[in-house]
Amino acid sequence: RYRDSQPWPQAPDQTGQSLILVAPGDSSPSNPLSWRASILPGGNPGSSDSISFPAGDSQSLLDYALTDNTDLHFSVVENLSALSFLTRSAADDATIWVEFSPDLRTWTDAPTESLVSRDARPDGTTLFRFTMPAPQRDSMRFARLRVELR
Repeated sequence: RYRDSQPWPQAPDQTGQSLILVAPGDSSPSNPLSWRASILPGGNPGSSDSISFPAGDSQSLLDYALTDNTDLHFSVVENLSALSFLTRSAADDATIWVEFSPDLRTWTDAPTESLVSRDARPDGTTLFRFTMPAPQRDSMRFARLRVELR
């Protein structure tokens, strides 16, 4: 069931963009991360604004899914460490996973509730911000992005 608060996309509730199921048939409609805002206001009734991953092209999956200036940015949000990054909103052939680790050996997917914000931008990118699990006393936490082809 769609909600108009995080972790659901906010743009369809605010800027006239439509809500798009990223991978119909492959994703759960009840999962807020299975949805995104359309690139343009007014949406795309009867068509798709998805950018296809060029099969056989030498373009890397990272270049397809992430923007040219994607760096992982770390900040503090409400006394929690946060990770933010930019994606190409319509790169629907890729799945981007945020993973956390206490030791660089064991990695765990970020839970949906760790998504603090998802901001669709007019340039066709989306800024994601996830909170990181609190480290145990005197220990470190690590984060990475895993990008896969659907």
